[in-house]
Amino acid sequence: VRLFHCGRMATSERKDVVDQSYSVALNLTFDTKADQDAYQVHPLHLEFVEKYRANWTRVVVYDFE
Repeated sequence: VRLFHCGRMATSERKDVVDQSYSVALNLTFDTKADQDAYQVHPLHLEFVEKYRANWTRVVVYDFE
């Protein structure tokens, strides 16, 4: 992971274009697609998912270049 940011949703008056269907977001930046692929199966990532998945009602992932 080269960069990451985690934060709560910022409210907006622009409800027509700003997604407000979440409470917390995590943004991760990788140097390469291979780095992102390695992150998906890394033991620490998998451990985190198992440990905290009961706290989530929904997870949405946006992958982009």
